[in-house]
Amino acid sequence: MVAFPLAALAALAMLAISEASYQDATSSLDQLGDRGVARMKLNDLVKSLLDAETGERGYLLTDRREYLKPYEQAQAATRKTRAWLNQYYAQGPQTSALNADVMTETESNLGALSTTIHMHERGGRQGGGRMESYRAEEGQERGGAGRGRVM
Repeated sequence: MVAFPLAALAALAMLAISEASYQDATSSLDQLGDRGVARMKLNDLVKSLLDAETGERGYLLTDRREYLKPYEQAQAATRKTRAWLNQYYAQGPQTSALNADVMTETESNLGALSTTIHMHERGGRQGGGRMESYRAEEGQERGGAGRGRVM
């Protein structure tokens, strides 16, 4: 008679342990899935920055506004991606600090592109080399630093 209650108790304990393990494994898989999405979003951010640079470069070389379309689309895409990343990485102090660095570099890169476009529109080509100097010093530093942080 004592054997049946002990066997039932052992079975119940094994069920509880098994259920806890299952819940832990499910949680781990969910976190891995979320990390994979975050990685894709970071890649999307880099792609958007490259698209913005490409659009800016095309516009500067041709003076045709239609070449700014990739730049404008990238502006919208980076806003959405940055909002998602800010929400995702706000969960922990370490990831939040790293995300803040990435956002600062992204804003800086986009700001440099915007400044170059505005200088060009105000006649930067006739500015005695001011725009070329700005691009050489500012743009190259910003582009490389931003991509290096994200990757």
